[in-house]
Formats: sequence, C-alpha cells, structure tokens
Amino acid sequence: ADRKHNMETLEFLSEERRKRIAEETLTLYAPLAQRVGMYELKSSLEDLSLKYLEPQVYEKLEKKMGETKVRTEEFLNKSLQKIESILSAHPISYRVSARPKNFHSVYRKMIRQNKPFEEIQDLAGIRLITDTVEHCYALLGIIQSNFQPVENSFTDYIALPKNNLYQSLHSTVRLSGDDIIEIQ
Repeated sequence: ADRKHNMETLEFLSEERRKRIAEETLTLYAPLAQRVGMYELKSSLEDLSLKYLEPQVYEKLEKKMGETKVRTEEFLNKSLQKIESILSAHPISYRVSARPKNFHSVYRKMIRQNKPFEEIQDLAGIRLITDTVEHCYALLGIIQSNFQPVENSFTDYIALPKNNLYQSLHSTVRLSGDDIIEIQ
C-alpha cells in the first residue's frame, strides 16, 4: 500500500528518481503482489510503472482504452451471462470475476505479438476460480466445447507453472462472431 501511494505521487520527484522507483516497482513489488494473490494491486503497480517508464505509450493506451471502456464493460457483462448460463448446468463450484485488461498487460501483448492496439483482440478477461485441479480442467473443457478456441491461444500453467508458482489455464475463445475473450 505504501509503494502504491509512493507511485501515485511520483510526479513530484526528478525524472531519474521516478524511473528508478518505477523500475523497482515493476520488477519487485508488482510480482510480489501477484505472488500473494493481490491482483488488483499488481495491475495498479504495473500501470503506474508504465506511466513513468513509457509515458507516451501510457497516454496513448489511456486514450484508446478510454474510448472503448463502455463497449468493453457491456461486452464483459454479456460474456459473463453467456458463460454463467452454460456453467450453471454443471455441478462444479467456482467463483467468477471479469475485468478489462490493464494498460501494462495490453502493452506487453502488443510487444509480444508485434501488433498495434487496434489488432489486440482480447482487451478483457474472465477469471474462474475453483477448488481443485480436476475442476479447473473440467471448466476448461466445458468452455472449449461450447465456444470456439482461438488458435495458438491456450497455455497450461498447471502442468508447467510459472517461476513465481502461478498456476492457471489460459484460453482465448470466440464467444460469437468477432467477440473474443480470454478465460483464465
């Protein structure tokens, strides 16, 4: 919380100190927040770091994502309804949350895929949390049997956990037409 507050007041420091603190936040504090399950804090720290490390990129993303905010929120609500109506027919307990992707995540995807913002298809994500590994794979099976998976968009972080011990299944699916969303 102290680091987040510090990041929110960096504009009063010299550019050199802002960049040093933002880099430290991105490499140490954001991964630490993720490791302990504080995903909103992690996203906030990443976005604040991007704001000071790549200010032009941050401003462009802020503008473009602001332009699509209402559409993204409507899309998330519609997507949640579709997914929950399908999952409700199965006896697997889960919690669900939906969120637009944070700026830093979108930026990393643009770099990784070498695409401009306009070509990033999944600006939102849905997270399903369940109680066992078996249920996680079962939920994935239900999702992928009801929605068309996007080619080359599946990652199994259960079989191959990240270095920070993060475990999840990621799949991007086509809900209908051009509606694409990442499910974790």
